[in-house]
Amino acid sequence: MVGVVVRHKEDQDFAGVVMGRDALNRFRCINLTMYHDTAEEIVQRIKKIFEDDAASADSNYVQGDERGKPINFFMPVVATERFHQIFKTLITENKYSPALGIMSSMMHYYEDKDGNFVEQFQTTGFDARLWELYLFAAFTEQHYTFNNEYQAPDFLCAGPFGTFFAEAVTVNPTIENGLNKESGPPD
Repeated sequence: MVGVVVRHKEDQDFAGVVMGRDALNRFRCINLTMYHDTAEEIVQRIKKIFEDDAASADSNYVQGDERGKPINFFMPVVATERFHQIFKTLITENKYSPALGIMSSMMHYYEDKDGNFVEQFQTTGFDARLWELYLFAAFTEQHYTFNNEYQAPDFLCAGPFGTFFAEAVTVNPTIENGLNKESGPPD
C-alpha cells in the first residue's frame, strides 16, 4: 500500500489517498480520508488505515476492470545466452538497482500490444524497447492517453495539444551473438 497526502488549493485543507495494487500490479485508490485542517491529521488517518488493512492480501484490491495479465520485463523469457548485454548487466549488477526499480514500477502500466515486447527487450531489441518505454513515460507525464487498438505505430496519443501518432525508432549497430559486428565508422 501507498499513502498520499493531498492539499486542496483553494480551501488549504488536506485529504489522504491510500492505494493498493490491482490484478495488474498497478496502484489504484482503495481508500480515501475526509478533509482535515493539517497534514499531520491525514498522516495519522493513513497510518490507521494501514494498520487496519495490514493483514489484507493484495487480491483484496482487485477492482474487476483489469484486462490482460501483469507484465514483467525482467522475468526471463529467453535463454540467458540470448540476453542483450545491457539487459544482463541491468538485472545482475546491484549498482543499477535504481534504474531496475523505476522500470519495474513502470512496466505495470505499459500494455504490450504486439505480444513480443518482453522478448525483444531482453534480446536484440533492447535499445528500441528502452526508447519506447521512455516515450511512454514522457507522453504519460505530459497527460497524453493512449489508444492501443492499432498494432502500429507504437503510440496513438491524445492530449492537451491534440492527437498524434509516434513510432519509437533507434539506430543501433548490428549485434550478433552479443558482439558488435560493425567496426569503425559506417560506409
